[in-house]
Amino acid sequence: MMILLCPLLVSSLYVPAVFCYVEQRPTQIERIAASISVHEGWNNLHSLVRRQHNPGALVFARQPGARRGKNAYAWFETDAHGKAALMADLRAKFSRGMTLGQIMARWSEKSYGKQVARETGVREDEVVPVNLAAGFDLQAHAGL
Repeated sequence: MMILLCPLLVSSLYVPAVFCYVEQRPTQIERIAASISVHEGWNNLHSLVRRQHNPGALVFARQPGARRGKNAYAWFETDAHGKAALMADLRAKFSRGMTLGQIMARWSEKSYGKQVARETGVREDEVVPVNLAAGFDLQAHAGL
């Protein structure tokens, strides 16, 4: 959950001591990415996914900011690169019409799709609508 602070303008006078906050809820894809990262071991500071900045345990597929790491997994330059790649991978798969269940069945041999569905409130047979923002290159991130 992210909290944004915004200054309050009162009668044309800027009052810096008065603030309001606006709560932003994570999107469905952000909730799915967070759940996947936990199941892949992101909370263990000594795990391979943590050491390689790869919260989704993505296999190396020439993702931006990545190189081939241990066991053919992507090794990202930073946590931010790894999180961006996980989000891009999920967006690409959902935009191709894959359901959460289909994505999870491909993601892991010991699929934890039911747990991700329960934790995120997204049904396994659901295709999450994707807002393809300008600049998102579906072909570059498809990885299918």
